[in-house]
Amino acid sequence: MTDSFRNGNDEITDKYAIVGKFNEYFVNIGPTLANKIPMPPDSCMKYLTGTYKNSFFLKPTTRDEIIDVVKAMQPKKSAGYDNISTETIKLVIPHIAAPLSKIINKSFSTGSVPDELKIAKVCPIFKQGDRSQFSNYRPISVLPTFSKIFEKLVCNRLTNYLSNHAILCQNQYGFRSNHDTSMAVIDIVDKITSAMDSHQFSIGVFVDLSKAFDTLNHKILLIKLNHYGIRGVALDWFKSYLTNRYQYVEYNGVKSNPLGIICGVPQGSVLGPVLFLLYINDLVNATNSLELILFADDTNLFMSDASLDRLVTTVNSDLTRLANWFAINRLSLNVTKTNFILFTNVGKCYDKSKITVMFNGTLVTQVQCSKFLGVYIDEHLKWATHVQQVASKVSRNVGILQKLRYIIQQYCLMMLYNCFILPYLQYCCIVWGCIGIQF
Repeated sequence: MTDSFRNGNDEITDKYAIVGKFNEYFVNIGPTLANKIPMPPDSCMKYLTGTYKNSFFLKPTTRDEIIDVVKAMQPKKSAGYDNISTETIKLVIPHIAAPLSKIINKSFSTGSVPDELKIAKVCPIFKQGDRSQFSNYRPISVLPTFSKIFEKLVCNRLTNYLSNHAILCQNQYGFRSNHDTSMAVIDIVDKITSAMDSHQFSIGVFVDLSKAFDTLNHKILLIKLNHYGIRGVALDWFKSYLTNRYQYVEYNGVKSNPLGIICGVPQGSVLGPVLFLLYINDLVNATNSLELILFADDTNLFMSDASLDRLVTTVNSDLTRLANWFAINRLSLNVTKTNFILFTNVGKCYDKSKITVMFNGTLVTQVQCSKFLGVYIDEHLKWATHVQQVASKVSRNVGILQKLRYIIQQYCLMMLYNCFILPYLQYCCIVWGCIGIQF
């Protein structure tokens, strides 16, 4: 940890000033990005389709359900502002589950979330670069464990409702049961392979959203929740859940004053990812021709066509529509980190000067290889780059095991192998592991 930070040209050494600046920076990330987005004339209702006559209901909980929820939680020693860890609650939950169920049911029936559950403790974690710059740290948010119990109960009811009424689009693979990253990667590889087999050109646009979870607009989210059938007291509950939220930063043993959070889904929360899925659920309605493959905020756009000219024209036309959707929903696309690949069969000739992909008037960079959900995909669906990346990571860890092989017992070596080597070999190997590698 460093004891000196810079704010512009000023050096800050006072501990209380440091945590205060950290909190200001983290709280303002979302609003600052959102304020830079021009406000279009269209309403967020423009892309919402379908009629949802059924309404979501917060069914009362029971003592046994609460005990089951807590038992399934990881016994972490970290605690929120109340200093009550999950480990502690797991020990006492049989004795407090009954009165806790009455409190939670009161919350469900009145549509009110206790303000004490909406205070987040934020710990800055250094990423990379200059340690004296606040922007080189990312916030790790720790919420009260009791808040997570409330949220898990609501999340279970919400996900069941979404599943029963098939509300989430089929293109979304993130934070859903029976869906994972490998399925999203298989989907895009299958589309590319089919296009190549048909001797077509295909374009994949790999979108990078800037702090998507932080810029989410609460008013727009509530409108969308209402559209999808979350009405009445249930909607009041979510409105209460999103309002009057505060966070403070703890760094080097010093705490900042709390600041209010006006946008974004709560970091470190159970409900946040599901609410984000509902927020971007109508993104698929913003394009006429592009196929979307989504994993939370990781977004890939895909289209194929026998005519390269027609393909590029259509992609640019639909990107204009998508830009409007992003603006309406106050989400910021990082064009500098967004790129695209033109997928073709090896040896297929084309005029590179005809390939110009634009987003909001900014040129999108064409690359030969891009990383999508941890897998490197190149323009000819060769897997040399991905294999080299896997080999590089595995070789470093093999070196560690080699040094330890005469020091620790074999079962410990196997545990280390299963943690630090096997996951790299297994991850999405169904895509790249059974195909002949062409270097």
